[in-house]
Amino acid sequence: MSIGENMDISGVELYDELCLLSEIIEKGTSPLEVLQKILSNSVGDVYSNIPIALRIMLTLPVTTATAERLFSKLKLIKNYLRTTLNQEKTTNLMILLIHLLILSQEKIIFSIKQNNFNKGNKGSLE
Repeated sequence: MSIGENMDISGVELYDELCLLSEIIEKGTSPLEVLQKILSNSVGDVYSNIPIALRIMLTLPVTTATAERLFSKLKLIKNYLRTTLNQEKTTNLMILLIHLLILSQEKIIFSIKQNNFNKGNKGSLE
């Protein structure tokens, strides 16, 4: 509720506000309805700590099951991608290697032809 000098909620004031609010609000009212009533009736000045506490409470997840399911699915997807991409990467690397070999052979042939041409021109110029 407080860190050093910074304080979001005063615990003592929150307790007092909750005691006052419990006399006004009917039992069984949901926290969201309580927050909506406080905000719609413009009594946020009277109950300054309750809206903050209710917002925090309403945004906290009740369980971690949803997050765990998402991470589990992400793990399955990543494993699937690793196995499928591995074969695809291998194929692409082999294609690149073949192209590299073809290009290097063409460069060798071109350089041989170029050297023969240059030697032939030098001989003909003399």
